[in-house]
Amino acid sequence: MSLYCLVHGAFQATWCWDLLIPYLEAHGHKTVAMDLPIENASTTLSQFADVVIQTLPKTDDDIVLVGHSMAGTIIPLVAEAVKVRQLVFVAALLPYPGVSTLDQFSHRLDSDTLKSFNYQPKDPSKLEQFYDEPDMYEPASVGKDYSDEAVLREFFFHDCQPDVTEWAISRGFSRH
Repeated sequence: MSLYCLVHGAFQATWCWDLLIPYLEAHGHKTVAMDLPIENASTTLSQFADVVIQTLPKTDDDIVLVGHSMAGTIIPLVAEAVKVRQLVFVAALLPYPGVSTLDQFSHRLDSDTLKSFNYQPKDPSKLEQFYDEPDMYEPASVGKDYSDEAVLREFFFHDCQPDVTEWAISRGFSRH
């Protein structure tokens, strides 16, 4: 069976996989999850990838690498360094080489928001490819307080079963 390496997104920790891990293991798979140092705003994607790589057992060669949200930008870096069978992107940001996340979404943000990020636009012709992409980014989420239950319900758990929503909110998006 496979080893599922589960990589959480921003504002989360390994707890976000607590309901999935027993399911995978009941079906004969192995799992590994790690807490990324998301509280450190200066951590680079390469450093996040190093945390994942260090967590993986060196003996396993049937690895399914699962990245949620922000981790969509991390798992391709891991796959460059470690042989994996499959990458799975769950509600994930899909990376484009040489293009920042802010570049990808800059056309959907107002000028005040872009100024607050000290954003300097790149060559507009390079960014036009993103204008017609499905709207994965929610501009209304910028600047929201993700410790606020109402914000969590609106932007993270709007399509979850009520018991799952309550379970996740009880974690407070902290390390539990």
